[in-house]
Amino acid sequence: MKGYRMIQRKIKNGPSKWSLILGFSDKIEGKRRSVRFMVDASNCPKGLEHEVNVVINQLEWEDGSGESWNFSGYISSHASRVSRLGDREFIISDGDKVFGCYNTESRKGTININPA
Repeated sequence: MKGYRMIQRKIKNGPSKWSLILGFSDKIEGKRRSVRFMVDASNCPKGLEHEVNVVINQLEWEDGSGESWNFSGYISSHASRVSRLGDREFIISDGDKVFGCYNTESRKGTININPA
């Protein structure tokens, strides 16, 4: 599909259930909290994994287990980073929209990043 730029990465580690819920519902010194996901970046130029900080705008139960979640939000406090999708490269930076699914028991999931 022409113009399709979504980048999908596996989440290798991330927040606890409590940290995820606080990230959605709390502020620190007037600023929205972000949560940190460590994502697989094995096909990126700078290494095997990197940190992605996300401000969560929406959080919902995926299956009713209380451990699986769907989320959406945007990248926050993230140094610009090159990511590859096939033979194309994209810059991931603050404000890029994200959505994904995450399991707080296994601390694994998937994140989709839409570079601006």
